Amino acid sequence: MKKAFVAILMTLFGTTAMANVMKIYIDNHEYEILLDDNKTAKDIFENIADTISLEKYAGHEYTTRLDFEPYEHNEQTPNLIAGHIYYWAPGNAFVINYADTNIAPYVSVHVGEFSDKSICDVLKNADDNIEIKITKGETNE
Repeated sequence: MKKAFVAILMTLFGTTAMANVMKIYIDNHEYEILLDDNKTAKDIFENIADTISLEKYAGHEYTTRLDFEPYEHNEQTPNLIAGHIYYWAPGNAFVINYADTNIAPYVSVHVGEFSDKSICDVLKNADDNIEIKITKGETNE
């Protein structure tokens, strides 16, 4: 609802917002991630490799250590939502969450979310180690 209202206002005033989108490919299937509008998400979008390997961890996520250190946004949460992407600063980790979980006392920066939540079932049933291909682009929001 909020996004629709913002889009209407932007259309009325002749402005179109552009959002960063990452697409990942698992087993030749494309999944789109709409990234948040924060510096952590922007740094990850601009610097993440085209192909990354992720490891299943703790029964709720896939994670990989980044080869760069993104800005750590100050808004963080211990409540991780299935189908969402996070950055966990203590491990310099890019995290794809496939099951809801609370990681308190730890917290993570919310980076974005998948538009197709069926990714959660795919990841629940995937191997312990996966490799994904990443493409980047923009979309009108």
